[in-house]
Amino acid sequence: MSYREYTVLYITRTGKSIAEATVRTQITYPESIAYFCRHCGEVWFRVCFVSPDTVWRVASAVCDKHEGGPYDYITIPGCLMEDDFLHATELREAFWPVTLEYAPLEILKREFLLTAAVKLGA
Repeated sequence: MSYREYTVLYITRTGKSIAEATVRTQITYPESIAYFCRHCGEVWFRVCFVSPDTVWRVASAVCDKHEGGPYDYITIPGCLMEDDFLHATELREAFWPVTLEYAPLEILKREFLLTAAVKLGA
């Protein structure tokens, strides 16, 4: 199977793209991710493959406007890499753009700062 190259955009709730990456993969039908807050229902972030063949998957993750709830004790609000799918034993190809291997520097910095703020009590 041949590899395809996709541009991936990281889009905030305001519709602004804050980062871009190039992902080289064998995926034929890439899956973009919409982060849906399980507390307020807002789609607060999107990781979008720029492709006419993309389909959308919804990730249930607490947005940065919420502290979480009784089932969110291990999540960091607003964090892209804290959702349940990253705790699975095998990552699906659809989620590669948000893993450490493919995320652009801007996203890694954002995730680090969110995590450090929570862990250090800032």
